[in-house]
Amino acid sequence: MRLSSIAALAMLAGCGDLLPENDRVPTSLRLDRDTVTVLQGDPVGVRVTVLDQNGTPFERVPNWAGPVWTMDGAAVAVEDGALRGVEPGETRGTVRVGNLSASAILRVNPRALDLSVDGVYLVQGVQRADGTVPLVAGRDALLRVFLRGDQINFFRPSVRVQLLRNGVLQETLALEPTLDSIPRARQEGDLRASWNVRIPGARVQPGLSLVVEADPAGIVPRKATSRARFPATGAAALNVQAVPKLWLRLVPIRQLVYGTTGAVTEANKAAYIRSLLAMHPIGEYDADVRAPYSTSANSATSSGWNTIINEIVALRTADASARYYYGLLTAQPGSGIAGLGFLGFPVAIGYDILPAGAETLAHELGHNFNRRHTPCGNPAGPDPNYPYAEAGIGVFGYDLFDGTIKTPQADKDLMSYCRPRWTSDYTYEAVLAFRRGGDNRTGADAPAADAAPEPSLLVWGHVGGTGAVLEPAFELTTRPALPVRTGPYTLQGVDAQGGVLFSLPFAGEELAEEDTRKRHFAFALPASLAKLDRLATLRVTGPGVSVQRSRAARPGTRPLAPRALGRRSGREVRLEWSRADLLMAMVRDARTGQVLSFARGGAARVETGARELDVTFSDGVRSVRTVVEVQ
Repeated sequence: MRLSSIAALAMLAGCGDLLPENDRVPTSLRLDRDTVTVLQGDPVGVRVTVLDQNGTPFERVPNWAGPVWTMDGAAVAVEDGALRGVEPGETRGTVRVGNLSASAILRVNPRALDLSVDGVYLVQGVQRADGTVPLVAGRDALLRVFLRGDQINFFRPSVRVQLLRNGVLQETLALEPTLDSIPRARQEGDLRASWNVRIPGARVQPGLSLVVEADPAGIVPRKATSRARFPATGAAALNVQAVPKLWLRLVPIRQLVYGTTGAVTEANKAAYIRSLLAMHPIGEYDADVRAPYSTSANSATSSGWNTIINEIVALRTADASARYYYGLLTAQPGSGIAGLGFLGFPVAIGYDILPAGAETLAHELGHNFNRRHTPCGNPAGPDPNYPYAEAGIGVFGYDLFDGTIKTPQADKDLMSYCRPRWTSDYTYEAVLAFRRGGDNRTGADAPAADAAPEPSLLVWGHVGGTGAVLEPAFELTTRPALPVRTGPYTLQGVDAQGGVLFSLPFAGEELAEEDTRKRHFAFALPASLAKLDRLATLRVTGPGVSVQRSRAARPGTRPLAPRALGRRSGREVRLEWSRADLLMAMVRDARTGQVLSFARGGAARVETGARELDVTFSDGVRSVRTVVEVQ
């Protein structure tokens, strides 16, 4: 045997208690547990083993060599070489045998704990501590159960949750802890500090209630004051509200001046609506992607954005659609605009850059849900009633898509211009009320029109602000759409002798980001109301507004059908016509009837694979229709 090995052993073995065998050298200590938990007042038992250089344990530790314990905290005391838990808490204990050492975490639980269910709520986007933000039927939710103990502890109880509907048990869930203790205070900003489970939307229905029982297995010794059941008796009813299905149409916008088309497709539409679904009270929804719409307007200017959104309003009316329309375009530098949306009216547009474009879509649809800006980042027309400073969200939120917590300290309301953005309880509840129909005048939560399509006259434009524009009118078959609110403006139809054929007062629709005096409109007047056989002039009047259009042909005649030529280059079709009295053309796919462009200036370019185009030309008031074969 080597002398060095004998010397090393001698330090540990002493009087032959541990004799050298096969050249073994004591090298390390092993404890039977890395973490030991006991009740206050109980002994702490930890077995210490000496290992040789091969990791093989010696049979015993010599009496003369220890072990000797030291503590870095007061939870555990060393009494005559033994360990005892003296007060609730945690300490690291270090044991030494000769010149070897090892450590373990020693935890002491109280002999009795005041265990309480400190709060229970379901969150779908944002929720108050008392759980009073209503839930949307059919939408997934995260159930969070908060337990509280009155002392430091290291108990890990489960939680049992019973879900009932109309008093009938539907499901029993077991929620397991993620922390090593019961918190002494609620920590909403930490998902680990609550007992959580995702509840599928099929369970979140009117009539839902629940019962929560903490520690059903009884592993926690409890004080008599404990409140381990929620509610104390019966079941807690949840406020689950049925919300209409959201019908959304995404419109790729082709800007002819740049040759770019908004990059939204059926394949990537989910990325564009992610923020919308995460932040707003939406359960069931249907989102489709429309055929591209071509415009000659230029998004590098604010007036170009106004023209484009006005065309999308007319497009929706011509389509006889009741969906929300959201146009996506490739933004160009210069305008400083990322999106535009109407207040309480289902049309908006925004740029197509992901992921920021998804948040813009959620913001602009927030305007469509009748929400004004919130005061952070100096937006136009902020809501004076917003309750939180600097547009903070006020309470905690939760993203069902990525499982992250949103905090009132860091996150700003979606309707502000500050970031990071999430929805507040104020905005969420207001949108929920609007979507449930309290303020929804648009019928945008229905998949189809209430009235059948019929021959109509499309009249559209904008008034107020810096002026008024009355765009050329078109005859088409669509669902009638008349003013839903009276207002200071009046649309009149006049015959050749100056007689008034109809007079319709209206308010128009307000853009959230623009001059609040400006109003956009698009109406589809039934032919029986418009009296097309006698109509000679359309006129809009109101405060500071007087604009009109008159037909080019003499009374009693219709324009001659113009000659139009269509040529294809790849997916693009070019149309040309030469009649100077024809101010605009409405170009449609002859097979589907979808409007592809409101084209100006004697030429049009549209993105389509159609072999035939249905083209309706307008002289301002009356129109003529022709079918163009694409060469």
